[in-house]
Amino acid sequence: MTDASTLPLRNPRTGLFDGELPITSAAEVAALGAGLRKTQLDWAECSIEERCARLNALADALVARRDGFLDALLADTGRWHESQIEVDGTVGAIRRWAQQAAGCLAEKPAQQEAIPFIQSQQTWVPYAVVGVISPWNFPLMLTLIDAVPALAAGCSILAKPSEVTSRFVPLLREALDEAGLGAVFKLATGAGATGQAVIDASDQICFTGSVATGRKVGEACARRFIPASLELGGKDPA
Repeated sequence: MTDASTLPLRNPRTGLFDGELPITSAAEVAALGAGLRKTQLDWAECSIEERCARLNALADALVARRDGFLDALLADTGRWHESQIEVDGTVGAIRRWAQQAAGCLAEKPAQQEAIPFIQSQQTWVPYAVVGVISPWNFPLMLTLIDAVPALAAGCSILAKPSEVTSRFVPLLREALDEAGLGAVFKLATGAGATGQAVIDASDQICFTGSVATGRKVGEACARRFIPASLELGGKDPA
């Protein structure tokens, strides 16, 4: 039995609702965002080496909880082989970002433009709060695939996985805390209203999902004049 404050979790293998998570209210999401704006300031001041060390610690924490993540993903998606690939692939992606981030984020020297007296130089400035709204098909990987490079750049993360496949969230919170990232990476659970609250609390949005929902996300971001990165199913040429 669930109520309006809980998110029921359905096991596709049995068809039964055999778990639940608390729904993060709009007020709670706003509070998470406000807290992230404070903790992100110190995070952005960390060296790229320190941030990448935390990312490697996150990969270690995922490995230590591999069986738990597999159980959660299996219960939510019904897929065993693919879930193994997802967990192990996510760990590998985190380690690659930790290895490559310093080079990707290095400032480049000023370049001469075509106009003789003008030079241009690129400087990286992190967003305070990056919102990540991820889909059901590879829930762990697609939550972290956008979050990890943003963390490396000095951003904080406010993420909402799909309400269909959120069973891994408590384990990910544990892993983030163990890696020393819990203060700059917060997770919200819920459906559309929670996603809207994430948009309202963020400075940039990374969304992966359907065209219909992506259109709503893009419109909501446009109303706030914040950038949105939209990876939508309708972009598949096949």
